[in-house]
Amino acid sequence: MISSSTAPATAPTGDETGDESDAIDYRKALLRLNDNKSLYAILCRRFLADREHTPQTILAALERGDRIAAMRLTHTLKSLAGYVGAFGVYESSRDLECALKTAAMDSLALSLAGLTNELRRAFHFLSSRSDLTR
Repeated sequence: MISSSTAPATAPTGDETGDESDAIDYRKALLRLNDNKSLYAILCRRFLADREHTPQTILAALERGDRIAAMRLTHTLKSLAGYVGAFGVYESSRDLECALKTAAMDSLALSLAGLTNELRRAFHFLSSRSDLTR
């Protein structure tokens, strides 16, 4: 089990992560959605509204010993990230999901930190691009 003492205190802020222009590949995401901009905007708004605290929720599930809930949350985030083109979040979620499935507890904190960082980058990008979310 992972505890909050072994989890990363904070992920890097936007200033430490650099340019967020590659955080979302919205062109590729739109291709996957047959250029349905309305659907893409709905998915982006859902991503922004529902997923900001997912790493903390995953950590809380792990702290109470509920690895299944942590896996479900991770899988849901991975899916939604793929739809909006947040491929860094997708890859980080995939890594965390793999660590959870194999019970590789030593890599959970690192995977969770990477996920938190990628989520911040994606949120910063989408928050700055209201044209993609309306």
